Amino acid sequence: MRGALTIKEILKKFYSVHSVYIDIIVKACTAFACFYWIASVFEGEGVFANTFVMLIAALLCSVLPFRFMPIVSGAFIVGHSFSMGIDVFAVCAIILLALTFLFLRFVPDDSPAIIFLPIAMHFGIPALVPICYGLRKRPSAVLAVGSGCIVYYLLSAVTSNKDALLEFGKTEYVARLTLLMESISSGNEMIVSILALSGVVMIVYAFRRLGFAHAYEAACVAGGVVYIFFVILGNSISLTKFDLAKEGIGAGAAIIISLILQFFWLSLDFKKVEVLEFEDDMYYYHVKAVPKITSEDFADTDEADGESVNFEQKLEDSLRNL
Repeated sequence: MRGALTIKEILKKFYSVHSVYIDIIVKACTAFACFYWIASVFEGEGVFANTFVMLIAALLCSVLPFRFMPIVSGAFIVGHSFSMGIDVFAVCAIILLALTFLFLRFVPDDSPAIIFLPIAMHFGIPALVPICYGLRKRPSAVLAVGSGCIVYYLLSAVTSNKDALLEFGKTEYVARLTLLMESISSGNEMIVSILALSGVVMIVYAFRRLGFAHAYEAACVAGGVVYIFFVILGNSISLTKFDLAKEGIGAGAAIIISLILQFFWLSLDFKKVEVLEFEDDMYYYHVKAVPKITSEDFADTDEADGESVNFEQKLEDSLRNL
């Protein structure tokens, strides 16, 4: 435990010194990975599958705010769909533009889920993104999760029917659009997935707001369990065909990864909880203070006994700096 905390503190100090460069590198690598995944899904060979084009777009994303990455990724999706026909291009463009305007207007900070959730679903860990959003965001994140789910099934419908669409002539728009729209809306998997992933966000948010000991860790586990519950329920009442073994393994992996991320986000020592009460001219404060775990907590007992922490003073200083 002490070794992990030491590594965490070293990484935090390193990031605080080199944050500008690290942010640029992380955004560039993440953007390139997204564009490469999109190209692999479409199995395209056009300009949007060109490595040089993807690198240029990734460098552009590295200097833009993170919320612009889904927009550029959407442009790549639309670009790949154009090679399959103008009708496929129109469907993808309309859906992605609608989602983009929705997020830019209401919840722009949650927009990365539009691209990260389809990637997580592709690799079999769909519960990971909603668990992370429930831990760090508000219930409005269900919009991002639901939209990301729609994008995944849109891509699945387009790519799985690629050969069938090519059998029709490129001018047979009615037949091609009918096939595409039926593929998107015919199955119940998308509805069940949206409900399951939205339920994960709400349950995780509710658990971590309860404030009991290890609430964040319990929220991660509850999110995975709720996802499996919805999948089983969907298989039993709506004739979906989820692979329970695969979904169970994915939910377990999502729980483990989210617990690791939560450790680096926020590690709390519930053995040293203090309840503080004080007042000023306007308010009476009743606050529960939970100290963060650091590597210093594992120092020798004699050194630890000689130190005391004034939680009330620290809280007053924090309130004064707001």
